[in-house]
Amino acid sequence: MNHSLPVAIVGATGVTGGFAFDEAQRRGLNPIAIGRSPARLEAFLKSRSLSTDRLRVADVHDMPAIKRALAGVAVVISTVAPFSENGIPVARAAAEMGIGYTDCSGEGGFMRSLIAELDAVALRTGASLCTGNGAAAFIGDIAMQWITDRQPDSGGALLYDIRDYRPSFGTIESYLKYIIPGGGPLVRDGVVSFMPLAAFSGVVAGIKGFHSIVPDPLVISRYWPARSIDALFRSPHWLRGIVAGAAGAMLWPPLRNRVLKLPLQKWLAYDAEAGHRSSIIVIAEFRAASGAIRCRRLRGHAVYPLTGAVLAATAQAMLRRETRPPGLRAASEMFASFEEALELSGLKEIPLV
Repeated sequence: MNHSLPVAIVGATGVTGGFAFDEAQRRGLNPIAIGRSPARLEAFLKSRSLSTDRLRVADVHDMPAIKRALAGVAVVISTVAPFSENGIPVARAAAEMGIGYTDCSGEGGFMRSLIAELDAVALRTGASLCTGNGAAAFIGDIAMQWITDRQPDSGGALLYDIRDYRPSFGTIESYLKYIIPGGGPLVRDGVVSFMPLAAFSGVVAGIKGFHSIVPDPLVISRYWPARSIDALFRSPHWLRGIVAGAAGAMLWPPLRNRVLKLPLQKWLAYDAEAGHRSSIIVIAEFRAASGAIRCRRLRGHAVYPLTGAVLAATAQAMLRRETRPPGLRAASEMFASFEEALELSGLKEIPLV
């Protein structure tokens, strides 16, 4: 790739987009801020003492405008949640233009649409599209990538322990409209399917949890047609029924619509101090057909800044490579090694206890 070309952040003035932009700037990736409001973009850049030559105006629903905004860009980072409403044109533009792309979506339906509609396009043009690359599924993907044997008769599971996380308004919209109704992915005999949140219980590395809505199995299935992959939230088994009931209630459209009419944007304004208290620990467990088990445990802190770092790290890894694997890929496939992934993302490997 041409390392002198800039990285673009679509949705830069949002919470995650701002963190991704600042991380890209810190890494010398010459980020460009793309959005639909010139005034907001100008204020965003002014607050960072940057000139307006880093600004490009485009509505995410205007495909020609998006392509014009991405002219001369090496990698685009998309943070336009809810992605099922806003994300397809950005990904399609990247696929057709043959550039690198990554997003922080957790919406399984959106991710499946990209795989079905854009994989062949990206393979033809040489684009690398890494969808589902927020803190989840990136941490689980990185934890699993270098411990699996990739054989179809082996399997594995992930367990997420998330503390003090307060989602933003855009994330809540994604949860209520698309992620919870769509359920969480799992893999059985190499096939990805979706089941409702908390549909079943499980154990990873001796720790109890229940079926989650993180997109990790769908992402990992891009490089490993496993016998089984589960992704769980850490929780005592008794809590599963309560969570399953609450998630099921949100599937009822009148209730969901009523919740969405509440002043969530005001209530869920990002609080930087609270956000920096949040943390994620992920345990990956690989189970070989022989019965051998390998585990890895990774930790990240401050979910939204971490997501910005993950997106910028993936763009940086793409730029470091002479050639990138094309098509719909897992973000881990952009990194040369586990050590590089930790170095660029800021994740820490910690001992299993």
